[in-house]
Amino acid sequence: MRIAKAMSVSDQTVGRVFRADLVGRALVTGSRGVEIAKKPSILSEIAASSRNTWGPLAEAASKREWTRDETRLAVQNLKSDRVPQTVKRDILAGRADPVAVNEKGEFAIPTGAIGRKVKELRKHDVLLALYRALEVAGQLQHLDMAKLADAVAEDGRLSRVTDEVESQVEIWKELLTALKRVKGRKLEVVS
Repeated sequence: MRIAKAMSVSDQTVGRVFRADLVGRALVTGSRGVEIAKKPSILSEIAASSRNTWGPLAEAASKREWTRDETRLAVQNLKSDRVPQTVKRDILAGRADPVAVNEKGEFAIPTGAIGRKVKELRKHDVLLALYRALEVAGQLQHLDMAKLADAVAEDGRLSRVTDEVESQVEIWKELLTALKRVKGRKLEVVS
């Protein structure tokens, strides 16, 4: 209470900080969760679970890149009788993300987990990379050297030429990056 008053914060805030510190110490001394120990907001959520789940929760949160809200939801899942034991085991093993349960008992996947999955699929999708390369290639323009030379003759400066070429160089870099993602991967054309 004196700490809270001296710091002008609530007792609950001080309690959360101390609980997060306790979890962090337990994880580091147990050689688990060193990375997650750097994230006090996640640790404070893990602190709300039973002590025997701290290590597995920290590892799952780190492995699956959970946000604070997802970690809180995972703790709620572990405490809930509406969530099947198999789902709880998968959460603790880092094989599944927590689920939201509505009033009807229906499950929903948090948007953060969906976003990460889409990002992962996009990173490894060859066809998507090829489409991106083609999209960038479509932005390339033919440089009309005669028009550029006339512009230089009128103006006496190379600024228009350099601006035009610089914009094309950036597009070529983007195209090369996109093509590198496709390079070496096999595409099957299905008709």
